[in-house]
Amino acid sequence: MTTPVSFEIAKLLKEKGYNFYHPSSYWKEQLTYSTPGYALEDGTTSQDNYWDFERYYAPTIAEVIVWLYEKHDIWISLIPDISSGHQLLMRKMSVHLFKYINGLNVQTETLRSIDKDIIYFLSPTEAYEAAIEYCLTNLIK
Repeated sequence: MTTPVSFEIAKLLKEKGYNFYHPSSYWKEQLTYSTPGYALEDGTTSQDNYWDFERYYAPTIAEVIVWLYEKHDIWISLIPDISSGHQLLMRKMSVHLFKYINGLNVQTETLRSIDKDIIYFLSPTEAYEAAIEYCLTNLIK
């Protein structure tokens, strides 16, 4: 999952304390792969001024999944739905979240709609982004 997270998720990550440098970032809502800084008095530029701008790191989905696990003990699992046929190439999948404390699973959640139906996604990127957004808005204070 080498796709950068969406602008909305990048903003949530910054709010929740994700502050690892990444070469891709959003300046306002524009994804960029450059890391400009502003000029210092000695003529050089500084990368230490990240927080001076309305800029948000845009890590990849995989990097965020690892951060959620390492920092918050949350693991995201996608489970393909092959119940509607025998084709193994089905892309319909559900998202399951696991919260661990001292290596033990203490909470398991499945993303569900308001009417309690399981939410299915048609691509891994869509499913992971929904799970990440859910974790950042509901599970991390």
